[in-house]
Amino acid sequence: MERLSAELASYKSRRKGLEQEVDILRYNLDGALDDRARLEGDVLSLIEATVLLKSELKAEGPKAVIAYKASRGFESGLEKIGRVSYEFGYRVALEQLHGKHPEIEVEQDRFTECPEETM
Repeated sequence: MERLSAELASYKSRRKGLEQEVDILRYNLDGALDDRARLEGDVLSLIEATVLLKSELKAEGPKAVIAYKASRGFESGLEKIGRVSYEFGYRVALEQLHGKHPEIEVEQDRFTECPEETM
């Protein structure tokens, strides 16, 4: 009888420990479910914001491109690209000329800076 009482006390103690563990797990599960619900709400908000931003971009994007192309920065960029392309073509043509006719000398390279140009 005493052995059964000891086993019963052991089982009751074990049961109490397991109940405490279940309570902790339930608390953690509730927290995880709350986090999940909050994150799902955040995802929906982000999806809505993305859709809104895409529609704004479709509406404002062409206007922004037109405004940028009208800006001085865009024009100067195109001018610089054209100048670099022209200078490269000039240097290639000059090298080809020197390759075919080594006796020809060019007095001045068009693209070297002169002292009066640097001011």
